Amino acid sequence: MNFKLSIKKLAVLISACILFFFLLFFIILGLVNRKPIAAFYGISQENVENISKVLNSTHKRRNKKSDPYNILVLDENKSLEYALKGQKKPDLLFLYNGENATYATKLAAKRKTGFSKDIVSNMPSSIQAIVPRTAEKITAIPLLLDNYEIAYHKEKAKSAQIKELITWQDVQTLASKTKSSTMAPIIFAAGDDIELINIMGALLESVSGKKAYDSVVEKIRANIKAGKVSVQSFYNLADELFAIDGEFYQTAQMINEWKTYGLLPKNFLSMSVKDVRAFISSNDSINTIAIMSLSQHRRIEREFIAKYKSTYIPSILNERSFTAPIIMAVPLSKNKIVKKSLKSLAKELQGSLSNQTELAPTDKNASTPDRQADDARFFIAASNPPLAGLSQAFTTKGTRAAFAEAIRSKLR
Repeated sequence: MNFKLSIKKLAVLISACILFFFLLFFIILGLVNRKPIAAFYGISQENVENISKVLNSTHKRRNKKSDPYNILVLDENKSLEYALKGQKKPDLLFLYNGENATYATKLAAKRKTGFSKDIVSNMPSSIQAIVPRTAEKITAIPLLLDNYEIAYHKEKAKSAQIKELITWQDVQTLASKTKSSTMAPIIFAAGDDIELINIMGALLESVSGKKAYDSVVEKIRANIKAGKVSVQSFYNLADELFAIDGEFYQTAQMINEWKTYGLLPKNFLSMSVKDVRAFISSNDSINTIAIMSLSQHRRIEREFIAKYKSTYIPSILNERSFTAPIIMAVPLSKNKIVKKSLKSLAKELQGSLSNQTELAPTDKNASTPDRQADDARFFIAASNPPLAGLSQAFTTKGTRAAFAEAIRSKLR
């Protein structure tokens, strides 16, 4: 009887072991075949698709029936910290440099992911200087450069006998000379929160310098850290920044001068990115000069934007730190597929990324789609480390919108 009971127990034990090993096999198989997750935060849908296309070319699944990455677009109405909650943990994150990227790189450092410093060896020193790192690892890789520029109508500049826009006086002279034949000599998307804040930051650096720019960033951070995030709080901050001894005073003076001379459209504070595009895509009597980003430049049909020449935002200062938002890749896990993909994106696929997105590559030797992207890379390489867009000092859409409205109130 006892012998029979032992046989039964043994059979049950063997069955349990077999079941355990089957379960363990399928768990391991699932982990091995799990698709890594690539998350995107604060990047346009167009560039989510463009970058994903190149990313998915870096690896092939064994069954060849699906893309190697699951793509996740995070909610940018929330700060990155809260957008990541309740989601499957991404293995890889794409976002612009700035406050949210700082949070992401802290996660990477905590999880001990990252690369040795040779991953950025082909990048100019100005880019390498802003690469996040720990003592041992690079925790985020700059992949693509955007840039704020001035685009001006080539034929109008030729008629006004202005060869290049080297100074702000050149900008104002060209706009003034074409005022009688142009509806809106100078335009920019002041109705778009991100564009307004970034352009104000770019103008601030150009007329008052990096020290003034850094001061504004610090005051924004201090406001947010102190919990001063209401609309009224940002109006109070704007009062300080636009005062006669404030950081934005000279920038506001220049814009007010453009208003006084009729160089800006009357509704310029409500102009969206789409409005700027429509102005440039209309007949030649609409616009002469546009202040915009390279990515905004790319959204305008070639037949229209080809009439314009791009140049860097001028300055009276000798030392420059151009506003150039950078798309970064942050490894958030030690997944081997992710590691292989990022090495490819940072090295041999830089040209593919640039051609797909039409943004500038960070690799100083990579191919570019055209002169605009190459010029953007050159301007940034030849200057001090680039500045993230001022809008990236905010971690949420709501605080950014409140600050943008406070700026508009001062420019009305």
